Amino acid sequence: LVKGDIRAANVYAGRHAKLVGGMAAGNDGSLHVSGKLRALYLHQVTGTIGENAVIDHQLSDCDLTVGFDLDARGATVSGGIVRVGRHAAIDVLGSGDESPTRVVIGSLGKLESLLDELHAMTPDLQADHDAKRAAIHEVEKQGQPQAEITELREAFQAVDDLLPRIEAGLGRVDAIRDKQRSAKLWVTGRVLPGAVVDFGQTAVRFTEPVAGPFGLRLNGSEPVLEFPADHDTVDLADVAEVIDGSTELAKESARAA
Repeated sequence: LVKGDIRAANVYAGRHAKLVGGMAAGNDGSLHVSGKLRALYLHQVTGTIGENAVIDHQLSDCDLTVGFDLDARGATVSGGIVRVGRHAAIDVLGSGDESPTRVVIGSLGKLESLLDELHAMTPDLQADHDAKRAAIHEVEKQGQPQAEITELREAFQAVDDLLPRIEAGLGRVDAIRDKQRSAKLWVTGRVLPGAVVDFGQTAVRFTEPVAGPFGLRLNGSEPVLEFPADHDTVDLADVAEVIDGSTELAKESARAA
């Protein structure tokens, strides 16, 4: 529990953290919380939150990753990028000057790129596995020295043990990723032009203001707006453009470099 404001400091919390006064890092500080976070505001903060985050007033110009849910129903989220593992609820998304504001919904953060790398490696491992098995058969047929055969068998066994563990692990994490892709953004107040909501391969950039409450989620691969029964509905095509989320990710990586 921190009652006053935090300025340009590096904060690490092994469990949960409550920042009554909030934090303004000026891009010179960071915030890393293993568990849950509650803060009045965060400004120009780079950080990771392991579980849920509650922001009471403002989240501005941050680079923040939230493992589970973001509850900013009473807050404005403007500028920067916020990655949320599951659902996000925000009062006002975007800024009046249309400066870039990006929220990534259903994000596994750095694990996303690691998963893609592992998926790409699996065919090569399978090919190596098959080649080693064929090599063992060949040297046995040729009557090669036992030491050479033993060496090949040990190399084959290492890959043979590794492949099923990788495939099982990827299957479990892919199931988590699929579940997180059903995550939703809920806006209680409004979205302003320039705000981008990214679901991974698909992203939505708002070109017009939209008053809440409403939800935004994927229906298959298509983003859809959902309004309460007593609310006037809006066609997404009239207020936003659907863009390639991977392109937005590439832009972010280029800026970071």
